Amino acid sequence: MTKMQFTPVDLRNAPDRELEAIAVQANRMRAERLPDDPPIPLQEQLQGWRNMPTFVDVYAWSVCPTGSDDVMAMGYLNIAQTDHNRHIAEFQLSIVPTYRRQGIARELLARLLPVARKNERRLLTTWSSGRVPAGAAFLEHLGAERGIESHMNQLVIADLDRDLLTRWQEGAAERAPDYHLEWCEGAVPDAEFEPIRRMWNEVANSMPRGDLERENEEISADQMRQREQRMFASGWQRWMLFARNKAWAYAGYTEMCFHPNRPYLLEQGGTGVIAAHQSRGIGRWLKAAMLERVMQEMPVARFIRANNADTNAPMLAINRALGFAPFSSHTAWQIETERVSAYLEGAAYLEGAVS
Repeated sequence: MTKMQFTPVDLRNAPDRELEAIAVQANRMRAERLPDDPPIPLQEQLQGWRNMPTFVDVYAWSVCPTGSDDVMAMGYLNIAQTDHNRHIAEFQLSIVPTYRRQGIARELLARLLPVARKNERRLLTTWSSGRVPAGAAFLEHLGAERGIESHMNQLVIADLDRDLLTRWQEGAAERAPDYHLEWCEGAVPDAEFEPIRRMWNEVANSMPRGDLERENEEISADQMRQREQRMFASGWQRWMLFARNKAWAYAGYTEMCFHPNRPYLLEQGGTGVIAAHQSRGIGRWLKAAMLERVMQEMPVARFIRANNADTNAPMLAINRALGFAPFSSHTAWQIETERVSAYLEGAAYLEGAVS
């Protein structure tokens, strides 16, 4: 067993040299999940870390073989200092394959657990990828519970049915004659920010949560602006499309995100329609209009990916009709801190009994 060194890392302020080694490890893990995708350039990762929202306390530990600067594993703990879900802390453990099953995950848990307890968080949440079975196997061994299953679904743009896009837009004109669409590129304008924020919160809180022990959240204006700041500082670009009625009330939206480092690969952001405005074909209208613009103005784009909960039947119906197909699966997990503590105590006992 290789002797390892565990080092706390301040991701916001660590020197570039230290973060470069962490970026290399992050790309190794990314290659395991997405083997056909390119690595994320260092500067893009650095800007993401430097611009993390201030309302989230971020704790991280790097793991290197003793005497080496090569990062073989990382542990992360994020604690959102918001008014809601103050019982939750999010964690992630990432270990390169050749260093798994050496007790590194246990050692990282032993470091992040006291921080979660100090912040009075009784529930830890995380996620695993279906392409990395070791993640789910460890979480099951730990005693974590599956919260919700989801998929990253992918659309091949060349296969899009243009006639379908036309029919959906024409159908919306008949079913929702009192509505119109408005475009927004980049940051949301200050003049429209508050009503858009309220709509975004309502849509976000209507999304499936499965068995996850989460309550509704109210994201503040400052928090939303900080999220935008991080996105744009990292080089992401965004188109948003809103549906409004004649009373100028926002009914729904969709967003498309893209990065110059990967111009052929687009990411579908949020899409949703407020309950009071549903059953008018507005969701299909928004998606069709966005995709039509992508086809007209982004000829280099080849794929679009969207993350959808497996229980989100309305959105899945739209995406399946467009041609989105499952690309990779993900599971969200949750576990009580007391259960993690019991696991660590049991592991320590067994280790002592063997030694």
